[in-house]
Amino acid sequence: MKRGAQRLARGETSQPIRIKDSTMSAEMAELARSLNEMARQINQRIQTISRQHNELEAVFGSMTEAVVAIDAEECIIRMNRAATRLFGLDQKAVKGKSIEGLIRNPDLLRLIRSVFETNEPSEEEINFFDGSHHVTLQARAVALHDSENESIGVLVVMTDVTRLNRLENLRRDFVANVSHELKTPITAIRGYVETILEGALDSREDTLRFLEIVKRQTTRLEAIIDDLLTLSRIEDRSSKDDIKLARMRIRPVLEAALQTCAVKAKEKDVVVEIDCHESLEARINQPLLEQAVINLLSNAITYSPAGSTVWIRARKSPDNEGVEISVADQGIGIAREHQERLFERFYRCDKARSREQGGTGLGLAIVKHIAQSHGGSVTVSSSPGRGSVFTLKLKR
Repeated sequence: MKRGAQRLARGETSQPIRIKDSTMSAEMAELARSLNEMARQINQRIQTISRQHNELEAVFGSMTEAVVAIDAEECIIRMNRAATRLFGLDQKAVKGKSIEGLIRNPDLLRLIRSVFETNEPSEEEINFFDGSHHVTLQARAVALHDSENESIGVLVVMTDVTRLNRLENLRRDFVANVSHELKTPITAIRGYVETILEGALDSREDTLRFLEIVKRQTTRLEAIIDDLLTLSRIEDRSSKDDIKLARMRIRPVLEAALQTCAVKAKEKDVVVEIDCHESLEARINQPLLEQAVINLLSNAITYSPAGSTVWIRARKSPDNEGVEISVADQGIGIAREHQERLFERFYRCDKARSREQGGTGLGLAIVKHIAQSHGGSVTVSSSPGRGSVFTLKLKR
């Protein structure tokens, strides 16, 4: 009985006390059974606690949100993998360290201290630089309490909303831009029609001039709507995986695009040259890829000076894993601050010049979505006054 009680005290709950009814009194046998039942219940509870601990560890570790638990001394109790990855820390080395020494962000520290002071939940958007780019976090901090409801620390949960904020900004910009792009020609059309109705009909010359302007603005409005519908169709087909790809030669696609833009190139006195081996192939959707090359070629011709040359080159990618189609011009070039947003809908480097040239602001967005529908991407390399190179990268 003594040895069984000692084993129980050491936590050896899997070794019950052997009961010998022949040598034990009824009272001792009952005590032994009570100790054995106690051992069984303790063992069961330990297993339950262990299982719950493992479940919590799995949930805690697999959370995409960054979670940090801090004690009353502002030292870290726990930090999950998402948090250590976000702040570039070693998960095993952070326990017991001061949060101020590990995460040098005044906004986060102020949020934590406000919870310590008020004992009330607090939420704030926090910005910090992770060494390569700026990150925006939606941080919520709540007080931790013990069994007696005494505050023992703070729990902070942080969600990376950088991409969501960027998408929301893009949405706002798109709504504002599409409204402006559609309103401009509609306003012009309405203005000239009202002018005609108010008396310009008496002058045939003025009427014809105003009607030419109305026709030009109607054509522009039609082009914007057509590009929006094209973009919508590409996105819809991509989401449904409805874009069929087939292994085809690249050169005929480039020649077809050149034929479409030949009149424009002749009008601008721009020479277009194709550099592509006859045997080069890739899995493509011919109409879509042709549309992408036409958009790039049309832009290159538009912004190239008279007498210059535009090159269309296609070749295997350096890693031999795909095909690269590039359109290079000798035009005005693009400043670095515009290049990152160049493929957004309605984004224009020079709004006045772009509209004057008849662009809808959607051509490069269409190119980007066509590239993505082929499992590829599109990039730009440019500097002001030295021309631009747009490159479509396709998987082989």
